[in-house]
Amino acid sequence: MRRILPAAAIALAAVAAYIWLLYAFFAYVWPRLPIWANILIVILLALTVVISPLMLLLRFGQMPSGKK
Repeated sequence: MRRILPAAAIALAAVAAYIWLLYAFFAYVWPRLPIWANILIVILLALTVVISPLMLLLRFGQMPSGKK
């Protein structure tokens, strides 16, 4: 239990920092960007959302099944 609390606190701080940075980006930086930069960021985010599960499936497909 003594090892879990610091790890949980660090994880919670990391999540809070991520949420705060995401909010700050969309509240302060996003409106100041030109339209072409907004479009580029949206395309990159969409590609990330689509490709990351596919990469996970590719990795799972390359794992040995354990059956011989």
